[in-house]
Amino acid sequence: MLRICIIESHYSEHLEKCVESIGKNTSSNYTLKIFKEEETREHTLNTILGDLPNQDLIIAADDIVFTKGWDKALKKHWNSNRILGFSMLYPKTNLIQNRGYRLISIEDDVASDALDKGLSKDDVDYFDYRDCLTITGCFQAIPSKIIKAIPEFPLEGRNRLGELLYHSLAIRKGFEVGVLGHFLEHYAISTKNNPNSDLASESYLKEKNIWKEATTQFNLNDFVEERINREIDQKLIDWLKKSCVIYGAGTITEFIGSKFNLESHTICSGLKEEDGLIICNQEIIYKEDVNWLNFERVLITVEGREKVISKDILKLAPHIKISAVVVSKYESLNKYELLNVN
Repeated sequence: MLRICIIESHYSEHLEKCVESIGKNTSSNYTLKIFKEEETREHTLNTILGDLPNQDLIIAADDIVFTKGWDKALKKHWNSNRILGFSMLYPKTNLIQNRGYRLISIEDDVASDALDKGLSKDDVDYFDYRDCLTITGCFQAIPSKIIKAIPEFPLEGRNRLGELLYHSLAIRKGFEVGVLGHFLEHYAISTKNNPNSDLASESYLKEKNIWKEATTQFNLNDFVEERINREIDQKLIDWLKKSCVIYGAGTITEFIGSKFNLESHTICSGLKEEDGLIICNQEIIYKEDVNWLNFERVLITVEGREKVISKDILKLAPHIKISAVVVSKYESLNKYELLNVN
């Protein structure tokens, strides 16, 4: 009997679809219990663990869509010493969101690395199961033996890193964490619906300190698999010699700003909560407050979001020439290159 726990997120959009997908695509006997999201995801997970003690649990957020055969794949690789997750696709596409995660160090800053992100599932080699450091936190199959050994998710995760920290604790205690090759679909919005903007924000500037504190407190450096250096391609260097709008206030903008003075450029963000914050010694301007008529070019520095952001920018500035930074990944090197979008 599978014990499935579904987290109903704040302002839930997909709960009905999630529950329907379980009923449609599960051949095994199961029980289902729904838990409402609490202050943070970690609080919610701890309520689930406390409410159903001494049981093997399958915990999923309501932004997961279960697919045919998921339960057979889970049973095939179930082990009382192993936390299991699934490979994830962006909904209604063949585009991979991740097939598990590893930790990398980018010039001494620890970061998670989504394995095979952005690739088509038709272009990668299939596997049944493989070990990894952590998995998509919105689906976890956790045996009772591990729950007994680690009865709580660390609240230091602050609605973002709790699952990663829990998995690191499990590995330290000799347990395994692994990802199945079978794909589920993941909308990736459940924790972003938190009414507390500090807990829901996707802002790198807000997450930066959480990562630093977690890295120190939980010794995440111990799990780093690769140390990566970065460089900027000459075409991008030349392109930056003329003023533009830089759209994005994350790691790419921060790195570019550490190498070049961005004083002649305007840095903007699509996140309202970043308005007025400082990056690269400059104040960030919310996208709708930029005087777009003063600019001919914009550079998107949000990796993997070029198409979505381009559509947004063209609504504000139909005349503007759009480019983006793409990250070419080589052995121990991330190279930032220029891509012309329109």
